[in-house]
Amino acid sequence: MPHERIYSLDGDPDHANCAQVTWGHPSSPSNTGPGHGNDEGHVMVVVERPGTPARMACSIEEIRRGLPELLNTIREWDYAGGADAESDDHLVERLIEEHGEKLSYAFGAPLDLLAVTIDRKGCNKMIAALRRGRDAAFGKDE
Repeated sequence: MPHERIYSLDGDPDHANCAQVTWGHPSSPSNTGPGHGNDEGHVMVVVERPGTPARMACSIEEIRRGLPELLNTIREWDYAGGADAESDDHLVERLIEEHGEKLSYAFGAPLDLLAVTIDRKGCNKMIAALRRGRDAAFGKDE
């Protein structure tokens, strides 16, 4: 897929922060990725920030899977005392109910990039916004 990478001012050789723009023409009717299977083609804008502390949220099921292991670790540190499995289940549910949204990031995967796929209309709006931003920050090009 054709693409162009625009490097960030805060990038370095180990953390090449960048924006990428990729594009493709109409593809086969198969569902093999963003924009595939449509009749118009697509443009994808990707922001890549490797090595940043951002995390992608996980599901409640993943939190439910990970919390008992965390509780066992806490017990090994001798902070929690001895609780039985039934109270662990109750504690897991209470933690999910009260703190699930925050925990979804704690148990989530590292997030190095975000991407959106846009159509022709969205691409035109992005170009217009970039031009307005450029003109406001640096002055109009002649």
